[in-house]
Amino acid sequence: MIKFLADMLVETVKRKNPHTSFIGHVGGDDFIVMISGEISE
Repeated sequence: MIKFLADMLVETVKRKNPHTSFIGHVGGDDFIVMISGEISE
């Protein structure tokens, strides 16, 4: 389930903000998503 969530985050965030985003796995079930600039919809 954690791998599925990680893949989903990467696919969703990187598709919309490929050059201005960072996705990190802190540990366990904790993730961080950082996006610089405007968020495109």
